[in-house]
Amino acid sequence: MLCGAVASPNRGADAHALFLAQYNAPSTPEAVRSRLLQSLACAKDATLLAATIAAALNPSLIHPDDKVPLLQRVVTVNAAGRGAVFDAACDAVAVAEPPTLTPQEFAAVVGTLAGFWYTDEEADALQAFVGTHETLLAPVRETLDGHLGTVATNGVWMETRGKPLVEWMLGEARSSSSQQEAN
Repeated sequence: MLCGAVASPNRGADAHALFLAQYNAPSTPEAVRSRLLQSLACAKDATLLAATIAAALNPSLIHPDDKVPLLQRVVTVNAAGRGAVFDAACDAVAVAEPPTLTPQEFAAVVGTLAGFWYTDEEADALQAFVGTHETLLAPVRETLDGHLGTVATNGVWMETRGKPLVEWMLGEARSSSSQQEAN
């Protein structure tokens, strides 16, 4: 229900503002804070989604212990936010002064992204970033290499099994639609 409120095209901004305020209210119980935090990731509006990602990296808005879980939640529930999370995480670890993500936190966010990524473009973007920031990311290089391997494995799976599966499902949908029209 909370997620749906933030995703609402009509009232999402109001829900987002209310939930962020309630998340930060000292009287809000921890269990409620967790649900409010998770709901912020459901924003469908690009402006609200950007605000959620920015809030995750702002310790005056989101508790530092909650920033990585919030970014990971955006990745898992909001496909539209994955690229924005990657871009923000890259900036947070390599550009921000002071950095708002540690290399370990960056690797955790990338690990979640890797579970959803499968294209050469996504792998290339990660590889290019890691290559450019080799010294900074040295402590987590092995982890990031593993995430790159996951993206490559996902790509192979999509090519060999994913595309045929999608084609089969589309064929079944067309067949079902044709049968309904015939009746």
